[in-house]
Amino acid sequence: MPNTRKRATQSDVARLAGVSPAVVSTVIRGKSNHNIRVSDDTRLRVLEAMKQLNYVPDVVAQTLAGGKRRIIGLFSFEAVFPKEQNDFFRPFLLGVEKAAEANGYDLMLFTSAPVKNGRRAIYSDGINRLALADGVVLLGRNPAPEDLQRLDDEGFPFVYIGRKDAPGRSLSYVAGDYRRATFDVLEQFSEHGHRRVLYLGETKPIERHHDREAGYQDALARDLIDSDAALRHRRQADQLDAAWLDSVLAAGATAAVVEDILQAEQLYRLLTARGLNVPNDFTIGLLGEPDAPTDLNLDWCGFTIPREEMGFQAFISLLSRLERPMAKAAMQVTLPCTFHPGATLAPCPALTA
Repeated sequence: MPNTRKRATQSDVARLAGVSPAVVSTVIRGKSNHNIRVSDDTRLRVLEAMKQLNYVPDVVAQTLAGGKRRIIGLFSFEAVFPKEQNDFFRPFLLGVEKAAEANGYDLMLFTSAPVKNGRRAIYSDGINRLALADGVVLLGRNPAPEDLQRLDDEGFPFVYIGRKDAPGRSLSYVAGDYRRATFDVLEQFSEHGHRRVLYLGETKPIERHHDREAGYQDALARDLIDSDAALRHRRQADQLDAAWLDSVLAAGATAAVVEDILQAEQLYRLLTARGLNVPNDFTIGLLGEPDAPTDLNLDWCGFTIPREEMGFQAFISLLSRLERPMAKAAMQVTLPCTFHPGATLAPCPALTA
């Protein structure tokens, strides 16, 4: 559960470390000046005191009587800030920006975090860098779980764009309803006569993959498609080959729903190399929009993700958390996706034979 205790101050840290508040302030700024010089031993003692007190530095002067700076942070665990107009993450950021403008807040982009184990880290030397802002909107495919748990323990306000779980606790997020969206795709497959539908997923599934597979399970429960373990595979794109395709076709599959664009493209290549046509001989549904440049310029059947609205609602949810600082319940919002028929959906071949 979030810790709502009164946060430690620089004076508390100074007393525990046996130094002056000015020395603590110098350590937080990360460099000495001509008036105050801090030895390595003193710096380490101050950092240890910060860790013991779970100290979050307040390094920006308060600008409003209510104590809020009206600054919201935006932090990604990967380098996702867009460089191109058609970047997958750009609509998320546009939504956050629109919500900030509508509510009179400034945005602070955290883009130079230290990288640990391939991820950007929120904490450096035990200090929460995001404390420059009143709260933060988080995004990225692969967050550091320990950072999310520590933010939650500190009671620091954040909302994640995308569903994120943590052991033994609920985190605040805004996500697309991928479970319902996957069900909708399979409902369309069923209406086109497809009963034998392959589910092709990632080898290391995370929350968004589990949501999609739950939609597949819902379609099975509603008897829209056939239940068969031979039609549920988790393989990376480079593990898909002609022998694998033989096993899929032998199981009677006439369609597939695929979690990742690289898997979808490899399946397409294997089918066309076999002399089969997509979609007339085999239908493919991509469970979401491509989030990386692709080799094939195909209009995939699948669903569109409300990315801009997710960014907007993440910001609004964060403001709600800021207005209720003592609230312990996580704020979790799911937004509907929109079915997209695309050009890779066609009736089951058995119906047109």
